[in-house]
Amino acid sequence: MDKRTNREIRGELINAQCNLIELRARATGRTTRIVDETIQRLFNNPDSWIEVFDHWNDRRSHRFLLDRIKGRLNAEHHVDIIIQNAENGGYFIKLKNKPNTEQREREIERLEKVVDELQMELKDRSRLYDNGWRVD
Repeated sequence: MDKRTNREIRGELINAQCNLIELRARATGRTTRIVDETIQRLFNNPDSWIEVFDHWNDRRSHRFLLDRIKGRLNAEHHVDIIIQNAENGGYFIKLKNKPNTEQREREIERLEKVVDELQMELKDRSRLYDNGWRVD
Protein backbone atom coordinates (compact mmCIF):
# COMPACT_ATOMS: atom_id res chain seq x y z
CA MET A 1 0.00 0.00 0.00
CA ASP A 2 1.11 3.52 -0.84
CA LYS A 3 2.40 5.54 2.14
CA ARG A 4 0.97 8.79 0.84
CA THR A 5 -1.92 10.36 2.70
CA ASN A 6 -5.29 11.00 1.08
CA ARG A 7 -4.50 14.71 1.25
CA GLU A 8 -1.25 14.22 -0.70
CA ILE A 9 -3.01 12.07 -3.31
CA ARG A 10 -5.76 14.68 -3.71
CA GLY A 11 -3.09 17.38 -4.12
CA GLU A 12 -1.34 15.35 -6.83
CA LEU A 13 -4.69 14.67 -8.50
CA ILE A 14 -5.58 18.37 -8.60
CA ASN A 15 -2.11 19.20 -9.94
CA ALA A 16 -2.39 16.52 -12.66
CA GLN A 17 -5.90 17.70 -13.61
CA CYS A 18 -4.67 21.32 -13.88
CA ASN A 19 -1.77 20.23 -16.09
CA LEU A 20 -4.15 18.22 -18.27
CA ILE A 21 -6.51 21.19 -18.67
CA GLU A 22 -3.60 23.46 -19.52
CA LEU A 23 -2.25 21.05 -22.13
CA ARG A 24 -5.67 20.63 -23.73
CA ALA A 25 -6.34 24.35 -23.77
CA ARG A 26 -2.93 25.41 -25.02
CA ALA A 27 -3.23 27.65 -28.04
CA THR A 28 -2.08 25.79 -31.12
CA GLY A 29 -3.63 28.14 -33.66
CA ARG A 30 -5.96 25.48 -35.04
CA THR A 31 -9.11 27.44 -34.20
CA THR A 32 -7.66 30.59 -35.78
CA ARG A 33 -6.85 28.62 -38.95
CA ILE A 34 -10.39 27.22 -38.99
CA VAL A 35 -11.76 30.79 -38.68
CA ASP A 36 -9.58 31.95 -41.58
CA GLU A 37 -10.49 28.97 -43.77
CA THR A 38 -14.21 29.33 -43.03
CA ILE A 39 -14.20 33.02 -43.92
CA GLN A 40 -12.36 32.26 -47.16
CA ARG A 41 -14.91 29.57 -48.02
CA LEU A 42 -17.75 32.00 -47.28
CA PHE A 43 -16.36 34.63 -49.64
CA ASN A 44 -15.50 32.09 -52.35
CA ASN A 45 -19.02 30.60 -52.13
CA PRO A 46 -21.24 33.52 -51.01
CA ASP A 47 -24.52 31.72 -51.78
CA SER A 48 -23.61 28.38 -50.17
CA TRP A 49 -24.04 27.04 -46.65
CA ILE A 50 -20.71 26.42 -44.91
CA GLU A 51 -20.37 24.03 -41.95
CA VAL A 52 -18.81 25.40 -38.77
CA PHE A 53 -17.31 22.54 -36.79
CA ASP A 54 -14.46 23.01 -34.30
CA HIS A 55 -11.65 20.48 -33.91
CA TRP A 56 -12.58 19.90 -30.24
CA ASN A 57 -15.95 18.45 -31.32
CA ASP A 58 -17.81 19.98 -28.39
CA ARG A 59 -20.93 22.20 -28.44
CA ARG A 60 -19.19 24.96 -26.50
CA SER A 61 -16.17 24.92 -28.79
CA HIS A 62 -18.45 25.00 -31.86
CA ARG A 63 -20.21 28.04 -30.36
CA PHE A 64 -16.88 29.69 -29.52
CA LEU A 65 -15.73 29.16 -33.10
CA LEU A 66 -19.00 30.58 -34.45
CA ASP A 67 -18.63 33.66 -32.24
CA ARG A 68 -15.05 34.18 -33.44
CA ILE A 69 -16.16 33.94 -37.08
CA LYS A 70 -19.04 36.36 -36.49
CA GLY A 71 -16.76 38.80 -34.71
CA ARG A 72 -14.14 38.77 -37.47
CA LEU A 73 -16.74 39.12 -40.21
CA ASN A 74 -18.35 42.04 -38.43
CA ALA A 75 -15.12 43.83 -37.48
CA GLU A 76 -13.11 43.32 -40.65
CA HIS A 77 -15.68 42.91 -43.41
CA HIS A 78 -18.90 44.47 -42.03
CA VAL A 79 -21.07 41.55 -43.08
CA ASP A 80 -23.64 39.47 -41.22
CA ILE A 81 -24.38 35.76 -41.48
CA ILE A 82 -27.42 33.50 -41.33
CA ILE A 83 -27.00 30.67 -38.82
CA GLN A 84 -28.61 27.23 -38.71
CA ASN A 85 -27.97 24.50 -36.15
CA ALA A 86 -26.41 21.28 -37.43
CA GLU A 87 -27.32 17.87 -36.03
CA ASN A 88 -23.73 17.22 -34.89
CA GLY A 89 -23.75 20.22 -32.56
CA GLY A 90 -22.02 22.48 -35.05
CA TYR A 91 -23.58 25.13 -37.26
CA PHE A 92 -24.20 26.00 -40.87
CA ILE A 93 -23.63 29.60 -41.90
CA LYS A 94 -24.24 31.64 -45.00
CA LEU A 95 -23.53 35.27 -45.87
CA LYS A 96 -26.56 37.45 -45.18
CA ASN A 97 -25.20 40.44 -47.06
CA LYS A 98 -22.21 40.43 -49.34
CA PRO A 99 -19.39 42.88 -48.66
CA ASN A 100 -19.93 46.14 -50.48
CA THR A 101 -16.63 46.57 -52.27
CA GLU A 102 -17.93 49.44 -54.42
CA GLN A 103 -18.78 51.49 -51.35
CA ARG A 104 -15.37 50.72 -49.87
CA GLU A 105 -13.61 51.82 -53.07
CA ARG A 106 -15.59 55.09 -53.14
CA GLU A 107 -14.63 55.75 -49.51
CA ILE A 108 -10.97 55.08 -50.30
CA GLU A 109 -11.08 57.51 -53.25
CA ARG A 110 -12.77 60.15 -51.09
CA LEU A 111 -10.19 59.81 -48.31
CA GLU A 112 -7.31 59.89 -50.79
CA LYS A 113 -8.62 63.22 -52.10
CA VAL A 114 -8.92 64.59 -48.55
CA VAL A 115 -5.35 63.51 -47.78
CA ASP A 116 -4.04 65.11 -51.00
CA GLU A 117 -5.89 68.38 -50.30
CA LEU A 118 -4.62 68.56 -46.72
CA GLN A 119 -1.05 67.81 -47.81
CA MET A 120 -1.24 70.57 -50.43
CA GLU A 121 -2.61 73.01 -47.87
CA LEU A 122 0.23 72.23 -45.46
CA LYS A 123 2.75 72.59 -48.26
CA ASP A 124 1.30 75.99 -49.23
CA ARG A 125 1.34 77.13 -45.61
CA SER A 126 4.95 76.06 -45.16
CA ARG A 127 5.92 78.35 -48.08
CA LEU A 128 4.47 81.32 -46.20
CA TYR A 129 6.88 80.85 -43.31
CA ASP A 130 10.63 81.17 -43.38
CA ASN A 131 12.47 80.28 -40.17
CA GLY A 132 9.33 80.72 -38.09
CA TRP A 133 8.52 84.21 -39.46
CA ARG A 134 5.68 84.87 -41.81
CA VAL A 135 6.81 86.02 -45.21
CA ASP A 136 4.13 87.84 -47.26
